[in-house]
Amino acid sequence: MRVLGRRVLVRRVPIAESSHGIIIPERSRTWPQEGTVVAVGSGVDSVKPGDRVLFGRYAGTHVTMDEAVHVLLWERDLMGVLNDD
Repeated sequence: MRVLGRRVLVRRVPIAESSHGIIIPERSRTWPQEGTVVAVGSGVDSVKPGDRVLFGRYAGTHVTMDEAVHVLLWERDLMGVLNDD
């Protein structure tokens, strides 16, 4: 996928499974607001592919590709870049 403009394609972190044996239905689980940048548009300066980022809970458009959930966001919807320190 080629991202256009000031948009960013982010692969969401998968939903963690419960370690306590409690089964939570898929529709009731909360998605993490974190992901890894997969691609950026030509106007994006603040992030690059491979960066881990935070974004708003309801931001972007969800897209399923390669059996993984991605979010297509405007650059302004990103809240920050996580450091690997």
